[in-house]
Amino acid sequence: GNLHGHKLLSTLLRLGVACVVMTAVVLGGQSYIMQGASWFEMNLFLQAITLLVTIGVAAIVYFGTARLLRVEETDEFVSMLKRRVKRT
Repeated sequence: GNLHGHKLLSTLLRLGVACVVMTAVVLGGQSYIMQGASWFEMNLFLQAITLLVTIGVAAIVYFGTARLLRVEETDEFVSMLKRRVKRT
């Protein structure tokens, strides 16, 4: 059957671009945050804050880029999250 190959490939390529942008931002941000410090020299609180900030920024960059590239599933996911937040 027809699996909409062109649309699937297009979506995968746009998600790949979003992944590359997210990776660049995370790696750049990590080198800026760490600035020569060793992960193992940081206390647990600083490690947790660093991870939370990095993961939060990564998610924002990934979904923001995917949305700018008009990945339909991104809007569906954001709508689902909004509905879930309104219920709580």
